[in-house]
Formats: sequence, structure tokens, C-alpha cells
Amino acid sequence: MRKRWAVILGWAWPFIVAAGGVAVVATGHRLTGDQAMVLLFGSLLGAPVIPQTVWGWLPTRWPEGWRFLAAILLTGPILVAEVYLAIILFVVGTNWTGYGWVE
Repeated sequence: MRKRWAVILGWAWPFIVAAGGVAVVATGHRLTGDQAMVLLFGSLLGAPVIPQTVWGWLPTRWPEGWRFLAAILLTGPILVAEVYLAIILFVVGTNWTGYGWVE
């Protein structure tokens, strides 16, 4: 059960970081470009969960080397899409609070 929650947390991590950034901006604190980069890199901390999950989706009859390569290659586009959606959530959320997003 803990593994399942860790996987859910890893997949949701970019959105959790984005929501945290929105909460900081909603308090009236303006983010600098460096602080926004820290949020971006912080959103990548859940990334190790993605290839492990993709590995489990792939057919077990494939050789391990092919499964590993396919998991790594599929992780890139998935991670980029997830972080992009989190960035959109961050920008929309911070603009919705009325403070704007970055100085």
C-alpha cells in the first residue's frame, strides 16, 4: 500500500509543487526568476517514479534490455507533458489570484 501511495505522490508531484507555488504567490509574495527555476527543478523530484511505472506497463515477454530502453524513451515525453501541464496550472493559478506569476 505504501508503494502505491509513493507512486501516486510521484506522479502528482509536479502539480503539488505548482499548487504550492500558487499558494506562495497568493499570499502576496512575488517570485523572482531564480525562485521560479527552483520550483521547476523541484517539480522534477517525482520523476524517478515514471520510468518504474512505465516499466510495469510494458509486456513481460520483452527482454529486460528492451523494456528498460522503452521505459526510458517513453518517460521523456510523459515527463515533459506532465511538467508542461503543471506550469500551465501554475501560471493560470497565480494569475487567477490577481498577483501575476513572476517579477
